[in-house]
Amino acid sequence: MLRLSLNRLLLFILPLFIILPTSHAAKLNITYSIHDAYYTCLDDDSKEDDVVGVIHVHISNPKKISNFKIVATLIMPSGNGFIGEIHLVTSKATFFLDIEFRNCALESGDYYLHISLTLNTGGTQTLTDDIVFDPPTGDDPSPPTLTCRFY
Repeated sequence: MLRLSLNRLLLFILPLFIILPTSHAAKLNITYSIHDAYYTCLDDDSKEDDVVGVIHVHISNPKKISNFKIVATLIMPSGNGFIGEIHLVTSKATFFLDIEFRNCALESGDYYLHISLTLNTGGTQTLTDDIVFDPPTGDDPSPPTLTCRFY
């Protein structure tokens, strides 16, 4: 029968506690939502075939700089869609972001806007929100584009 003394047992256990990393980083508390989604004319074609999604973000205990990845997906009634990825670094605790899908309101029916926001500061947190709306049919042959406006 093998018998270990308490001193030898402590020598085996203590190094495990030294090797294991500990994290004391506080998680940031984020409030996030799609504030609005609508269609409008953002370019010079005089057609209301552009879609705007407005998101609102609030961080209750911000670090000096926050690093976000935002993935916006616009799905048309046919199931076809557009996806864009935005990387944002900011020191603001509260902000709005307009995500503009230009020349994308091409079909009649309900459009589905899904936005995923990932905060990569003080750990990783991902939040999502969705909205369904019905813009009018557009017939613009211009290529679809994604732009954003931060304020």
